Amino acid sequence: SEYAETGRVAHSIAEVKARSYFLEPVGKRQLNALLKPLRADPHYDKGMEAATDMYLDYLKELAMSYGTAQPAVALEVRVNYSDYAPEGFGTSDCVMVGGDMLAVIDYKNGAGVPVSAEHNSQMMLYALGALKLYAPIYGDTIKRIHMAIVQPNAGGVKEWETTREYVEAWGIQEVRPIAELAYNGVGNFAAGDWCRFCPVKAQCTARATTLLGLEADKNKT
Repeated sequence: SEYAETGRVAHSIAEVKARSYFLEPVGKRQLNALLKPLRADPHYDKGMEAATDMYLDYLKELAMSYGTAQPAVALEVRVNYSDYAPEGFGTSDCVMVGGDMLAVIDYKNGAGVPVSAEHNSQMMLYALGALKLYAPIYGDTIKRIHMAIVQPNAGGVKEWETTREYVEAWGIQEVRPIAELAYNGVGNFAAGDWCRFCPVKAQCTARATTLLGLEADKNKT
């Protein structure tokens, strides 16, 4: 879709800026050369510059908050949380880890739906995947999980911090049993706001039943 393509370009710009600052430092001229193909994309707009600058500024501030710990920074990290949800994986825009804190950051370019970081299931799943990836290196030193959603066009930065124990308990007690039911095709379908993102919503009986019920209620009034 047009929205997806716009998001793709914005994400690519955000990644180039973050990579050029944290991982492969370059001068302004080289940075502009890297961004030139993206700025020539038909889905590019100038508003992406300020939006992705906000993302980079947040990453800088978060990295500084680690103090002397100087976190390791990784971009576009493939995280595997299949220990909790069969075949579950995703890509985290940025992961930072240092001292006692692991941070998972997501950039969202869209303006339509503001997304909260608090108890955000996607972010918590990504945190579980990041823990699986980094715990073998950092061990029990990771105590805190910091989650942030940078959404410049819909409210700015949203943050939430909790403990590693809380996230892992959530994965074991809440995610794993439900995910296993869904994977085996025996879970209960439920319609809600999340349906807008579902690829099989057109074939979902639960959603159809809900919509028919709403239409019937509307006709009564």
